[in-house]
Amino acid sequence: VDDPSGEGLNFAYNIPGGIIPGCGGTQSTGGTVCTSMILAEYVTIFPVTVVVTDNHGGEVSQEMILSIWNNAVGLDSTDSGIEVTYPIQYFLQSNFTIAVNDVTDSDELEKYSDVELEGFAGNYDAVAVVDYQPSTTFTSGDILTQSLSVSVDKSLEATSLWYIDGSGKWIVLDDTSEDSPEDATKAIFSYSIPANSPVIPTGTMVLMGGELVGGEIPTAAISNFAIDALKGGAIGMSWDLENLPLRTGDSVRLIVTDGTTEVVNQTVPDEDRTFTLAGPSTTHDTTYTATVAVCNLEGCSTPGIGSATADKRVAGDVAATSLKIEEDGENWIVKWDVEGDSSDVAMWHVCYQRAESFTAADMPTNCPDMVLVDAGNSVTIAQPTTAGSFTYYFTVVPMDALENMNSAASMNSIDYYRQADNTNADGNGTIGDDDADSTSGDIPMAAWGAIAGVIIVAFIVGAFILTRGDGEGGDGAEDGKDWDY
Repeated sequence: VDDPSGEGLNFAYNIPGGIIPGCGGTQSTGGTVCTSMILAEYVTIFPVTVVVTDNHGGEVSQEMILSIWNNAVGLDSTDSGIEVTYPIQYFLQSNFTIAVNDVTDSDELEKYSDVELEGFAGNYDAVAVVDYQPSTTFTSGDILTQSLSVSVDKSLEATSLWYIDGSGKWIVLDDTSEDSPEDATKAIFSYSIPANSPVIPTGTMVLMGGELVGGEIPTAAISNFAIDALKGGAIGMSWDLENLPLRTGDSVRLIVTDGTTEVVNQTVPDEDRTFTLAGPSTTHDTTYTATVAVCNLEGCSTPGIGSATADKRVAGDVAATSLKIEEDGENWIVKWDVEGDSSDVAMWHVCYQRAESFTAADMPTNCPDMVLVDAGNSVTIAQPTTAGSFTYYFTVVPMDALENMNSAASMNSIDYYRQADNTNADGNGTIGDDDADSTSGDIPMAAWGAIAGVIIVAFIVGAFILTRGDGEGGDGAEDGKDWDY
């Protein structure tokens, strides 16, 4: 487009199936800004093409891809006035609602009286029980944010909010209520749903009365804790859990520090027994200390504690030099010198490949042709059996006990030649076959008798002819006689 002032430019905002209502126009009429309500059909991936035209017919355009999250609030109240609010942002166009209902059946309510709450001392009675059901259960990958709050009348004297999932497990959502900012007669229980969680599935919400009395630290504890350095600087941890199952409010907590800062501080799923701090998250030669324990609000049981030092490379600035390859019959003998401190070397990695040399940057780290040498500085390698003429390129690099390995360019090469082997002794009547039953290539044994008979007959006939050639008088004279063959 050509309009230095911009006054003659016209802007349009195109979307699949039309334009964005209320957007577009000239610069003077606000066409450079588009403000529109987000309709339901805009949610998720929303392409917008901005088209600019001038008064001379010129046109340019640019497409934008917008990601629009659905913003909903699931809201419902029971007949007794308990209100549940569930704000959620999710990447789907479908609606989200919730339904809550009072549990009023006396036999059902009896299940929630005189309850022993794990993690707390004493027994407690429910002051209200609510059946909760969401309209759908989005997966964690479709959810941006979500939370839950329950508003109750203060006259209920509820002190904590619990959720019972489909397996019957009790989970405390909030053990301290707050005053409602809108209604002084109401108390609010809130639950911040952890990230990477799906929608809270169908279950039962229980409002308990009575002040919660702190219980004991978890009876479950960590055992057989181990921590080790792994290849590439990773740190691996493993443990067992004893005195299972975990009680409500108990969780497995893992903390990893590098001596100055916390690298990891998170809850580990109950069923997990291992954790790996990946190599990209560590620093070479730095010691990491890990503590894993079963904890609740009262404290933690006996933890597992240990340290390991990240190891990403072979120490000692060690290298193989003066590489030589010698041919010895059907073998190659590879020799090299060692320079530097080799105390960290657990083995030598002899890598070779056919046809092309290589640099240190593109050395095949997973050599299809390679030999590991535990000790020394030489190795005998059987030559390949492939027919042809090739060049093989070799290098040797140190490797430590964790299989960290240096890299190096190809240091030397050797030419290889093997002639194709055309002999065959497979008994199938081909080259080199001695099988008398062969149907091709050799003469069958049954034919040899007939051939011998023909030769004998020919010999007798020949002898007879020669006898006739002795002459009429039998004196063997040759005068005047012709040989008759």
